[in-house]
Amino acid sequence: MDKIHLKKVNFRYETGPEHRTFYANGAFGGITGKGDVRIGFFIEMPMLPKEEFYEVTEDSDLKKIPIDEEQKIHVREIQSTIVMSIENARSINTWLNEKLSSWDQIQSELKTKMLKK
Repeated sequence: MDKIHLKKVNFRYETGPEHRTFYANGAFGGITGKGDVRIGFFIEMPMLPKEEFYEVTEDSDLKKIPIDEEQKIHVREIQSTIVMSIENARSINTWLNEKLSSWDQIQSELKTKMLKK
């Protein structure tokens, strides 16, 4: 049987019913035992205190008692986890590097324009 060679393919992008957008300021992951790439995207933030302590002043105002800085804990809350093949990870890496190069080029051009003023 002869292979059919398509000259053009049209892809339409749609979002699924469970689609959500998350902000992430970090990622953690690695290669799974089956050879896939697993990436957990997280947001890092100070942990919310379970309680706060206040002192009642002589004027009946509340004065917050500060927390010892060494007791503050930062949380990395995983927003979503993606598992993909090595091939897909390489493809996404290429795509991301292209986007970053475009960004760098735009920033360089803006900086050059600003210096000329």
